[in-house]
Amino acid sequence: MQALPRVKFTVLLAGTGSHNRAPPPAPPSLLNQRHLTSVLQISTPGTIFQSDRYQKMNLALPNSRERVPAHTPDVVNRRLRRQVEERVDYFAKHKSEIPNRLNELDREWDIERTIELNASTIAFTGIVLGATVDKRWLLLPALVTGFLFQHAIQGWCPPVPVLRRFGFRTVYEIEDERHALKNLRSRRPSRRKNG
Repeated sequence: MQALPRVKFTVLLAGTGSHNRAPPPAPPSLLNQRHLTSVLQISTPGTIFQSDRYQKMNLALPNSRERVPAHTPDVVNRRLRRQVEERVDYFAKHKSEIPNRLNELDREWDIERTIELNASTIAFTGIVLGATVDKRWLLLPALVTGFLFQHAIQGWCPPVPVLRRFGFRTVYEIEDERHALKNLRSRRPSRRKNG
């Protein structure tokens, strides 16, 4: 499978282009006394922006396949991979059970779906409590949407480590197991020639 290009956020800060010199003063009318221009661009790594007026700060976003595993401890990633390998080894010896496992994979909730359900439940609860009990409960949906935004950009939010330890996988990890099982199912047994 070919990797998709990474999306880069390029933030251009007013400056002189040199790290040794202080940036020129911004007009007082600008917010925070800084001129900030953000540009969303799709580019390949190694793109160089040259300007003596702006400094470049790249925030490379990991692709969807790498986001969650990149923010999961290696021991958890290895455990999840090992479990898949053990299942594939088992089903290599018990091919008649592969259709049942494929059905289980169709019903398995991936981590994205679980996070979306948790976030919407908490946000809805905060709105109801904010409307009926105390307005301060409205901070809860604001916090949850912030975490959801962070997860969309970085692949991490507070529930991710907990859910990963409980065995929730990404849709890509589920699909990898599905493809391995389908390959096993379609592989014909080799016949030995008697001599």
